[in-house]
Amino acid sequence: MSILIDANVLLYAKFTDFPQHDSARQWLDSRLNQPDPVGIPWVSLSAFARIATNRRIFDQPLTPEDTAEQVKQWAGRKNVWFPGP
Repeated sequence: MSILIDANVLLYAKFTDFPQHDSARQWLDSRLNQPDPVGIPWVSLSAFARIATNRRIFDQPLTPEDTAEQVKQWAGRKNVWFPGP
């Protein structure tokens, strides 16, 4: 069964500031380690990058380089695909 990941899940899984961090991280890791397809829409990636690098939202936002590295890690998974419009 294929699923699509929302930007909020990506943010919760990445940032320990969120109370949902542990559960989101475990859930996302489990999905990424299964053979079932995981879709990360471009709009979710764009929102993740925009929010994760915003100093008005996070005391320690990701750098653009760290954000790109995270996206590369997700893209490197065999079961991840990027659906478009």
